[in-house]
Amino acid sequence: MARLLALRRCPKALVAMAFFAVYVFWGSTYIGIHFAIQTIPPFLMSSVRFILAGLILFVFAFVKSKKWPSLKEWGIAAILGFLLIFAGNAGSTWAVKYIPSSWSALLVATEPIFIVLLAWFLKFDGKPSWRVVVGLLLGVAGIACLFGLDAVKGISPIQFVAMAAVLVAAFCWALGSVVSIKLQSSLSPHMASALMLVMGGVMFGILGMLSGEASTVRLSQVSPQSLLAVLYLAVFGSVVALTSYVWLLRKCNPHRVATYAFVNPVVAMVLGWALAGEALTVNSAVAATLIVASTAVLVLAKRPVGELEPEEAPSIATEPVAVAS
Repeated sequence: MARLLALRRCPKALVAMAFFAVYVFWGSTYIGIHFAIQTIPPFLMSSVRFILAGLILFVFAFVKSKKWPSLKEWGIAAILGFLLIFAGNAGSTWAVKYIPSSWSALLVATEPIFIVLLAWFLKFDGKPSWRVVVGLLLGVAGIACLFGLDAVKGISPIQFVAMAAVLVAAFCWALGSVVSIKLQSSLSPHMASALMLVMGGVMFGILGMLSGEASTVRLSQVSPQSLLAVLYLAVFGSVVALTSYVWLLRKCNPHRVATYAFVNPVVAMVLGWALAGEALTVNSAVAATLIVASTAVLVLAKRPVGELEPEEAPSIATEPVAVAS
């Protein structure tokens, strides 16, 4: 209890913990999904993951607030659930059937660019500063160095479609992130995340049924490893990380929060080396350096007028988020 009270009085610590969750836990979802879909179809796996995470958060948030969401708030959750949870993941989930996950990670790293440009175009934020532009370019250079661009030579038509699907998913996630700033309701980050997860999970379930995945499921063949991976993805990849992400969007400018897209592939690379014996190369070291520099530039970029300091944030932002648990 004393630790929780201390965190309430230290918003900067909460911001740091939330960034840690978004950087590390989302970075670990690559290997989590790898194990989960070994014996569970990808769309139905995503449905179970997101609905389970949403129900956990919903119970927690409702017990805490005793407030039932209004129809308007469910409507907002449906919009953001479609953009962030469903459209922001479906394309990249399908694409891994046809392109290496490293290509997908490279394309997903365009999210910060989309976020900055959309925030500027929709007038949610000012014109990107030269520091933001430099930070974005460094991040893209780091991702390109990490995976290498020579691999895209000689790709097939279906791989072009798969790459386009990942870009559409990245754009939808970026659009949902920016729109969520204007669609904030009186709900806490926990309840807002819960509703989005449930709505997105239901959409994934419908997609899984329509695509015929239900006929391929054999419960007796689902491995304990896949079940544990789904549980990990639900708790850490969704409950903890998504709540932290939604909370950070209320606290910080979008381009700072978007740095996760550059850091996640590095986390995935390190976990691949530690857990799957994947080699670390000179390219990896150079890429990590560029990505760290990109993140530093974006996080330390001059704050536009109107952005809140942690101490000035609304009272909802000082509530402990899921990463504190």
